[in-house]
Amino acid sequence: MLMWSGIVLTPLMLCGIVFGGDMFTDLPAWFHPGLALVASISAIPLGLFLVAVCNAREATLVHPVPKDVQ
Repeated sequence: MLMWSGIVLTPLMLCGIVFGGDMFTDLPAWFHPGLALVASISAIPLGLFLVAVCNAREATLVHPVPKDVQ
């Protein structure tokens, strides 16, 4: 979900910053479009990393390593 939200928000934020317009006028004063763009871009690799960690953990739970391997 994190990865997909980054994929969806990145082009939206990029278009809003590049083309300007009235896209960010109704948002609160504390909202910074540049920081939101950085967060959405960094959400993509973070989401991929979390998917890899969850898949590795699931594989470990499904196929546990025997303790008495010699």
